[in-house]
Amino acid sequence: MDTEDTKEIRRANLRLLAEQYGGQRALAEKADLVPSQLNHIIGLNPVRNLGEKLARKIEQNLGLSHGVLDYPLPTNLSLDMLLTQTSVCLPLIDVSVVSDSINTVEMQKISDGILTRKWLIDNGLTSEKVFEYQFLDSNMQPNLMPNDRLIIDAAQNELSDENVFLLCLNGRLQVKRFFRLLGDEFKLSSDNSDKSLFPDLIIHIAKMKEIGVIGRIIAVQRNLF
Repeated sequence: MDTEDTKEIRRANLRLLAEQYGGQRALAEKADLVPSQLNHIIGLNPVRNLGEKLARKIEQNLGLSHGVLDYPLPTNLSLDMLLTQTSVCLPLIDVSVVSDSINTVEMQKISDGILTRKWLIDNGLTSEKVFEYQFLDSNMQPNLMPNDRLIIDAAQNELSDENVFLLCLNGRLQVKRFFRLLGDEFKLSSDNSDKSLFPDLIIHIAKMKEIGVIGRIIAVQRNLF
C-alpha cells in the first residue's frame, strides 16, 4: 500500500520531470498521458495522487528504472543525467587506470549493485556520487576481505585522517588507510598486519598531488559465500 510519503515523493518527482521536459504538456506527451490527467496530479490544486500502476507506466514510457519515482530524484541534474542516473540501485562500477603517469582512471558501470538509493536516504547520505566496487585484494584483512563490495563516495576525494580510500597510486588501484604524521609527511597503510607483504608508505606532503583519490569507503557489503 502506498504511504503518504510515497505519494508526495511521486508528485514532487513528476513536477521535477515536467520542469526538465519543458512543461506539463510536453511531459504528458512523452509519458503517453492526457494533459488533464497529469494536471490533476501535479497542477496547482492537485485532486488525485499518482498510484502504483500509473507510476510504473510513466517510468516505462520515459525509460526510467522500475520503481524510481518512489524515491526522491536529484534536483540539480539535467534531463540527460536524470535519465542515466535514476536506477533504483547504486551502480557497480569498474575502475581502470588510463594513465600511469598522472594517476587518472576511467569508471564504467558494470551492472546495478546490491544496495538501493533508498539506503542512501535511510542513512542520511545526499551524495549522488556513491557507487559499489568489487574489492579483490587481501591487504586490508581482516577489516576488508577479498570479494567484499565497497560502498564508495566519490564526492569525498579529500584525504582525511584514519579513513579508508580507493586510490590510484603509481599506476595501480589501491585501498589504503590515511594517517597524518607530525611534520610534512603522511602515511598510507594497509590494515593487514603482515608489513613484509604490505609495507606502510610514508609520503611527503609535496607528493600528495601525485595521488589520485577516487573516493572514500563509507560502508562494506560482505559476500559470505
